[in-house]
Amino acid sequence: MGCRFKMRIMGYVFDCEQLSWAFYDWANSGYSTVITTTVFPIYFQNQMEAFIKGRLGEDLGKVREWLSQFWTSNNIADKIGDEDLLKQINDVKSSMSASGLNPSDADKFLQYVKDNNPNLYHSIVEKWKDHVSSAQAFATLSLINSIGTAIMVVLAPIIGALADTLSGKKKFLTFFILTGALSSAGLYFFTKPDLWVLGATLYVISAISFASANVFYDSLLLDVSHGEPTVMDILSSLGYAVGYIGGGILLILSFIVIMIMPDKALASRISFVMVGAWWLLFSLPIILFVKERQTDYDHKLSVGEVIGKSFGDLWGSLKALAKSRDALLFILAYILYIDGVSTIIKLSAGYGKSLGLGTTALIGAIVMVQFVAFPFALLYAYMADKIGAKKSILVAIGVYTFISVWGYFLDTVWEFWIMAFLVGTSQGGIQALSRSFFGRFVPDERSAQFYGLMSFTGKFAAIWGPLLVGIVTGTTNNQRLGILSLSIMFLLGAAIMLMVPDEPEKISV
Repeated sequence: MGCRFKMRIMGYVFDCEQLSWAFYDWANSGYSTVITTTVFPIYFQNQMEAFIKGRLGEDLGKVREWLSQFWTSNNIADKIGDEDLLKQINDVKSSMSASGLNPSDADKFLQYVKDNNPNLYHSIVEKWKDHVSSAQAFATLSLINSIGTAIMVVLAPIIGALADTLSGKKKFLTFFILTGALSSAGLYFFTKPDLWVLGATLYVISAISFASANVFYDSLLLDVSHGEPTVMDILSSLGYAVGYIGGGILLILSFIVIMIMPDKALASRISFVMVGAWWLLFSLPIILFVKERQTDYDHKLSVGEVIGKSFGDLWGSLKALAKSRDALLFILAYILYIDGVSTIIKLSAGYGKSLGLGTTALIGAIVMVQFVAFPFALLYAYMADKIGAKKSILVAIGVYTFISVWGYFLDTVWEFWIMAFLVGTSQGGIQALSRSFFGRFVPDERSAQFYGLMSFTGKFAAIWGPLLVGIVTGTTNNQRLGILSLSIMFLLGAAIMLMVPDEPEKISV
């Protein structure tokens, strides 16, 4: 099937194959916005809470233990979170004091309420169940995310090596698109709390498929750009730009469905089907029109020999990478600054919530970031064409350093919106140019395994930012200092990046 469509961007003419490659970001970004970030985590949390809550008995000892944790503290109102319930509790406290009893003793209060006010006792038990189920549901969601990440850490370099050996990047990409789209749509059948294992399994499959498909998508950048650095920069940025628009549009469509349908759970499940259909439909251009460069592959090799050769090549790539000073410096810089970026993305919603932003406002900020990121991703491509990809990455690191400092002084809602805008200006640019800059190091015949190693690096990097923020915040009891501490990662990343050549040589394997 032929395609003759062409487009001129920044003085370069891009053909149908190259544009089809970039358009895949449009196809898969809906997964990030709807399933990874917004609708699915909320839906899973609700279903998991209902499952756990339905199995919690009336454990007086545990209710007493929970109540004792904050009974005499100043944040009891925050912990109870229900004005009517808090009023009833205060009324009972007054009655106990009038009777000569000590209401500051949580044990005595709870026993008094159980004996004299069964309705209030039931409400307190239900509040305890809400607390436990919410915490355990969140822990379960975190665990399944960790499982998916752990599998990808191991899988990415291996499947990359296999794809290079078999000249099978397109085949692997197509396979993971299908499994990702079908497992995403399959979440529609996660209809009730008792099916949480099905929901968790399908989510892990979809997350692994999404990340695996991206390994082969990224590796095909070298094929469609023919290894030309400027073309790689523009195409990579174009992909991120259209991805933000595609992800933003599907997110808006999903929320429209959720708002107009009275059954919110059903509407959420329909949005999962929309993600699968969107992903599959808009992946057709990359499946049909992008061609993979063929490597020398001996079709007489047995399965065992193919696996042996793949692991041998992977080991050879690791040794070659270890000998490349410039590549190692870039990877170290990348670990530092990209982890800072991902940590800010993860913490932004919680930070906004602490400032009093409601769910609608937070969703609005997420949507705004999507559409701000579109023109700025292209602007970074233009900047890279003028001053180089490395200097443009340093500019983005500078913006994120400012964001971490801005976060320290953040007090109001409008300041949060400014922070969200700043994130949108550089989020796509730093990711796109990191992808294309890494391509300058990558040997053409080993692209899938090297991008698999980059995926491994990104997953490994995701540990340290939240850990740093957690340690600083826990030690100082100051969340602002935790946010500010991320500037250290950006500054160290920038310092190391300065030691990397503007146009590095390819790794020799």
